[in-house]
Amino acid sequence: MKEDGSKTNGELMDELLRLRRENAELEKAQAELFFCRKEWEETFDSINDAITVHDRNFTVLRANKAARKLFQLPPEGLSGQKCYQLFHCSDAPPEDCPCYRLFKTGVASAVEKFEPRLGRHIEIKVFPLVDQIGEILRVAHVVRDITDRKQMEFKLKESEDKYRSVVETTDDSIYIVDRDCRYIFINIKHLSRLGISDDSYIGKTYGEYHTAEETRWFTESIQKVIDLGKAYHYEHTSKRDDNHFLLTLSPIRSGDGEISAVSIISKNITEFKRMQDKLRILSITDDLTGLYNRRGFFSLSEHQLKLAARMKKGLFLFYADIDNLKQVNDKFGHIEGDQVVIKTAEILRESFRTSDIIARIGGDEFVIFPVEAEEGAVDAILGRLETGIRKINLEMNQKYSISLSIGKAYYDPSKPCSIEELLNQADIAMYEGKSGKNKSI
Repeated sequence: MKEDGSKTNGELMDELLRLRRENAELEKAQAELFFCRKEWEETFDSINDAITVHDRNFTVLRANKAARKLFQLPPEGLSGQKCYQLFHCSDAPPEDCPCYRLFKTGVASAVEKFEPRLGRHIEIKVFPLVDQIGEILRVAHVVRDITDRKQMEFKLKESEDKYRSVVETTDDSIYIVDRDCRYIFINIKHLSRLGISDDSYIGKTYGEYHTAEETRWFTESIQKVIDLGKAYHYEHTSKRDDNHFLLTLSPIRSGDGEISAVSIISKNITEFKRMQDKLRILSITDDLTGLYNRRGFFSLSEHQLKLAARMKKGLFLFYADIDNLKQVNDKFGHIEGDQVVIKTAEILRESFRTSDIIARIGGDEFVIFPVEAEEGAVDAILGRLETGIRKINLEMNQKYSISLSIGKAYYDPSKPCSIEELLNQADIAMYEGKSGKNKSI
């Protein structure tokens, strides 16, 4: 430096070089700031959610491309707008406005709503932009179009409502248990069967509402579904009320494919089973007399014959034929002939025990299998039968009388034979006794 205080040429040159360096750094910083700002603006505009920034007076300062598209306004159209005018179509910020709440409570929040002006469902979130001491200077609104999501939620809810309506209004019991047979869900129908009116069942086991025997087979059934990995059906008779049910057990898989629970649909088939029993009875019952028919006789007698063979017990079988039924039909008509058959059935019922198998196996042919009769009881049985025939003939007071030809066969367990063979023996014995009778009435 010179004596007068001015800088030397060298010092001036150094100062110039320093200024040039600082200017270059400033230009570089400005360039970086420009590119950073440009990159930020490009990123800001590329975001799919609508974003606006406004000041503490709710005035919009900036908006991205998605916001301009959502509100269908040109870039300059959003500038100066109030956020509550855009998002709530109101002249003042409503209390449910997240921006209003943020300024009032300092807590950021979100709101979902249907915006009529846009015809869309939107989700509004706010984020505070604060200074170094934490004071809110500006607020960013992030608005997401959730119309598609809301429509999917509506369809899902509609589907769930329909499913729940079906589940809760069906006359079938529907319930779900986990792998440990703990209840997860029970529909209204099954709640009423268990005598429950609320959801207190959740987490309780099947065994807390059923007997040990029922719990055992239920647990085994659940384990079978888990082991097989597929649904299966079986019938069950409830010890609670003797009702019959058809159960369908199906596995429920979690996201990883593992069976986490089992659903049970229990259909009450009591009436069906009763109808089935009625049909079975009809199939083995003679329409005219109400006795067993040929099918019923063979079905029941074969079982009794097997039992006799196992117990080494002898049995008798009687084969009875109505005498002169054809002449009654020819002379007095088939209606009268049917009455003879009916009266004969009544005689047989009164003469034998209810446990004995009595069947009409032909037009005028009957067979009796007195399952509990001892060998010495045969004469007493035939005596009761003759008494019954005499009594009915006195009561009828007709121009004809009812009479029966009867043959007897004995089942010897030491020499077992089939029911057909036994029936054939009794039939032969019956015709031998019938051959000497008068054929006219």
